[in-house]
Amino acid sequence: MLLPGSILLPHYACAPAQEEQIVNLPQAQISYEARRTKNHYNEGVRLQNLGNSKRAIVQFESSLSYDSLYVPSHERLQDIFRFIPGKEDSIRAVYNSLKDSHPDNARYVYLAGRLLDVEEKESEFKRAIRLDSLFYWGYFGLGKIYLTTGLFDEAIKQFKKAIAINPAIPDAQLELGLAYENLDQCTKAVKQYKKVLHINPKVVPDAYYFLGRIYANQADTSQSPEHFKQYTSQSLEHFKKYLDLVKQGGYVDSARTRLSGMQTALDSLKFIEEIKKSGLEK
Repeated sequence: MLLPGSILLPHYACAPAQEEQIVNLPQAQISYEARRTKNHYNEGVRLQNLGNSKRAIVQFESSLSYDSLYVPSHERLQDIFRFIPGKEDSIRAVYNSLKDSHPDNARYVYLAGRLLDVEEKESEFKRAIRLDSLFYWGYFGLGKIYLTTGLFDEAIKQFKKAIAINPAIPDAQLELGLAYENLDQCTKAVKQYKKVLHINPKVVPDAYYFLGRIYANQADTSQSPEHFKQYTSQSLEHFKKYLDLVKQGGYVDSARTRLSGMQTALDSLKFIEEIKKSGLEK
């Protein structure tokens, strides 16, 4: 699912285009602690997507026991507690305290900043970058601000900066795809979403939903039946994969509605084709 702070901007219909090939990203060697950190995080995301936030919290906290500065786990915990009645002020106090105790730590500045109002976030993210020019989450945070405010070109610049530092950050790859999609650059958007799935589809399954949406918009009934069936089938495949991973929240309701509607349209087309074929044979 997308982080609750993410805002899906209006989607612009994309024309079919030839998709680019994805180049495999190099795999770096990581330590035992880093592997355990990511394993617990991945399990936490899986549980959160299944709607089990309590067990997810345990996994995110376990992740932080191996790396106390692992930003994705902090973000997930923040976003869970922020939406528990009465907990938002407490979680802000926790991260403000961490920032005040470690004023030169870019991670704590960033994490405290993302709990602020949109108007205040930008300066804190820029401050984090000044503290550490290679802190890619700072660029990612700026990109999300610009994405949600409609400054798509500026968002793209920031997401690309984050990706240049860490190509394996699926969050930035996904949001870069959203920026391209909002600029009606769907070939680039599709490439980004596929990169996300190549990195880790179970952590950011929203890429399946976004690909399904693009293919659904490409299933133009004014085109040939073969064209319609091709893109409808691709759309159905991606919506199903999304729903296999996400059972609650996120885009579940939308994916189910779209899946049902497109399956009905595909079945109707097949029925019409069978009637026509039967008439010709007679």
